[in-house]
Amino acid sequence: MGNFSEIYLIERQNVERTLNSMQELLKTPLSNPEYNTSLLALYLHNFYNSIENILVRLLKELGYSIKQSGSWHKDLIELAVSSNVITENLGSELRRYLTFRHYFIHSYAFLLNENFVLTLAVDANNIGGI
Repeated sequence: MGNFSEIYLIERQNVERTLNSMQELLKTPLSNPEYNTSLLALYLHNFYNSIENILVRLLKELGYSIKQSGSWHKDLIELAVSSNVITENLGSELRRYLTFRHYFIHSYAFLLNENFVLTLAVDANNIGGI
Protein backbone atom coordinates (compact mmCIF):
# COMPACT_ATOMS: atom_id res chain seq x y z
CA MET A 1 0.00 0.00 0.00
CA GLY A 2 1.07 3.65 -0.31
CA ASN A 3 2.82 5.93 2.11
CA PHE A 4 1.17 7.36 5.19
CA SER A 5 0.14 10.65 3.55
CA GLU A 6 -1.65 8.87 0.70
CA ILE A 7 -3.41 6.46 3.04
CA TYR A 8 -4.34 9.27 5.43
CA LEU A 9 -5.93 11.27 2.61
CA ILE A 10 -7.92 8.25 1.43
CA GLU A 11 -9.15 7.51 4.97
CA ARG A 12 -9.98 11.18 5.57
CA GLN A 13 -12.08 11.11 2.41
CA ASN A 14 -13.78 7.96 3.71
CA VAL A 15 -14.49 9.67 7.03
CA GLU A 16 -15.86 12.79 5.34
CA ARG A 17 -18.05 10.81 2.96
CA THR A 18 -19.41 8.72 5.84
CA LEU A 19 -20.08 11.81 7.98
CA ASN A 20 -21.86 13.47 5.05
CA SER A 21 -24.00 10.38 4.50
CA MET A 22 -24.92 10.27 8.18
CA GLN A 23 -25.84 13.96 8.16
CA GLU A 24 -28.05 13.51 5.10
CA LEU A 25 -29.78 10.59 6.75
CA LEU A 26 -30.29 12.57 9.94
CA LYS A 27 -31.89 15.41 7.94
CA THR A 28 -34.30 13.18 6.06
CA PRO A 29 -35.24 10.23 8.26
CA LEU A 30 -36.81 7.29 6.53
CA SER A 31 -40.30 6.13 7.33
CA ASN A 32 -38.99 2.96 8.99
CA PRO A 33 -37.09 3.89 12.21
CA GLU A 34 -35.52 0.41 12.52
CA TYR A 35 -34.11 0.67 9.01
CA ASN A 36 -32.92 4.23 9.67
CA THR A 37 -31.18 3.15 12.88
CA SER A 38 -29.59 0.15 11.15
CA LEU A 39 -28.25 2.31 8.34
CA LEU A 40 -26.85 4.88 10.78
CA ALA A 41 -25.23 2.02 12.71
CA LEU A 42 -23.55 0.79 9.53
CA TYR A 43 -22.21 4.28 8.86
CA LEU A 44 -20.95 4.51 12.45
CA HIS A 45 -19.16 1.20 12.02
CA ASN A 46 -17.52 2.47 8.81
CA PHE A 47 -16.63 5.74 10.51
CA TYR A 48 -14.89 4.03 13.42
CA ASN A 49 -13.06 1.61 11.12
CA SER A 50 -11.59 4.54 9.19
CA ILE A 51 -10.48 6.21 12.44
CA GLU A 52 -8.80 2.97 13.50
CA ASN A 53 -7.09 2.67 10.12
CA ILE A 54 -5.68 6.18 10.51
CA LEU A 55 -4.43 5.47 14.03
CA VAL A 56 -2.81 2.17 13.04
CA ARG A 57 -0.96 3.73 10.12
CA LEU A 58 0.08 6.82 12.08
CA LEU A 59 1.40 4.82 15.02
CA LYS A 60 3.31 2.49 12.68
CA GLU A 61 4.71 5.54 10.88
CA LEU A 62 5.96 6.80 14.25
CA GLY A 63 7.67 3.48 14.94
CA TYR A 64 5.17 1.88 17.29
CA SER A 65 4.26 -1.77 17.02
CA ILE A 66 0.60 -2.74 16.98
CA LYS A 67 0.33 -6.15 18.61
CA GLN A 68 -2.49 -8.34 17.36
CA SER A 69 -4.38 -9.72 20.31
CA GLY A 70 -7.94 -10.13 21.47
CA SER A 71 -7.82 -6.61 22.88
CA TRP A 72 -5.87 -4.87 20.12
CA HIS A 73 -8.68 -2.42 19.32
CA LYS A 74 -8.73 -1.18 22.91
CA ASP A 75 -4.93 -1.30 23.11
CA LEU A 76 -4.72 0.84 19.97
CA ILE A 77 -6.60 3.68 21.65
CA GLU A 78 -4.50 3.34 24.80
CA LEU A 79 -1.28 3.46 22.76
CA ALA A 80 -2.49 6.49 20.80
CA VAL A 81 -3.25 8.30 24.08
CA SER A 82 -0.06 7.27 25.89
CA SER A 83 2.09 8.28 22.90
CA ASN A 84 0.31 11.68 22.70
CA VAL A 85 -1.00 11.01 19.21
CA ILE A 86 -4.49 11.80 20.52
CA THR A 87 -5.71 13.42 23.71
CA GLU A 88 -7.27 11.54 26.59
CA ASN A 89 -10.56 13.30 25.78
CA LEU A 90 -10.49 12.01 22.21
CA GLY A 91 -9.50 8.59 23.53
CA SER A 92 -12.59 8.61 25.75
CA GLU A 93 -14.79 9.53 22.80
CA LEU A 94 -13.25 6.81 20.64
CA ARG A 95 -13.87 4.24 23.39
CA ARG A 96 -17.61 4.96 23.03
CA TYR A 97 -17.42 4.12 19.33
CA LEU A 98 -15.32 1.05 20.01
CA THR A 99 -17.94 -0.19 22.49
CA PHE A 100 -20.62 0.47 19.90
CA ARG A 101 -18.58 -1.32 17.20
CA HIS A 102 -18.28 -4.40 19.37
CA TYR A 103 -22.02 -4.42 20.05
CA PHE A 104 -22.83 -3.79 16.38
CA ILE A 105 -20.71 -6.73 15.21
CA HIS A 106 -22.04 -9.17 17.80
CA SER A 107 -25.72 -8.21 17.90
CA TYR A 108 -28.79 -7.86 15.72
CA ALA A 109 -29.89 -4.65 14.04
CA PHE A 110 -33.34 -4.80 15.62
CA LEU A 111 -31.72 -4.69 19.08
CA LEU A 112 -29.94 -1.39 18.47
CA ASN A 113 -30.92 1.45 20.76
CA GLU A 114 -32.18 4.19 18.45
CA ASN A 115 -31.33 7.06 20.83
CA PHE A 116 -27.79 5.79 21.42
CA VAL A 117 -27.17 5.40 17.68
CA LEU A 118 -28.56 8.89 17.02
CA THR A 119 -26.36 10.38 19.74
CA LEU A 120 -23.24 8.73 18.32
CA ALA A 121 -24.13 9.84 14.79
CA VAL A 122 -24.55 13.47 15.90
CA ASP A 123 -21.38 13.38 18.02
CA ALA A 124 -19.31 11.85 15.21
CA ASN A 125 -18.92 15.27 13.61
CA ASN A 126 -17.09 16.46 16.73
CA ILE A 127 -14.39 13.81 16.39
CA GLY A 128 -14.30 13.42 12.62
CA GLY A 129 -11.35 15.78 12.34
CA ILE A 130 -8.75 13.27 13.44
